[in-house]
Amino acid sequence: MRFFNVGLLRYGYWDPARAGYDNLALWHLAGSVLDIRIPWAMAGLSDPSSHHALIPHGVGRAGSVTIPGIGISVAINGQPARHVGTVRWSNWQSVAYTERIKPGAEAVRRAFAAVSRPS
Repeated sequence: MRFFNVGLLRYGYWDPARAGYDNLALWHLAGSVLDIRIPWAMAGLSDPSSHHALIPHGVGRAGSVTIPGIGISVAINGQPARHVGTVRWSNWQSVAYTERIKPGAEAVRRAFAAVSRPS
């Protein structure tokens, strides 16, 4: 059995054509620009489309509260954390996305085709 540290912020780039590509990467630094992508659930949001944050109320119970945004703080080399800004977003009802076929998709297609042929 393999366990993952789901709180680990992996470093890497999101462009498959770039060296250092890692589709599980959550951050990278380019000069003085820090890019991060953190899943909404890791940020404690129960419904990001309407700004609802999860509020735990003990084992098996939770509620939510509406928030205006998420504060961002950065700590470097053990120094005290410094507030650098707040991420704010508009409410939404539908999600825009772009499909990208992953490199292993063809191998999966061939494997399914091989086992689904009538005998």
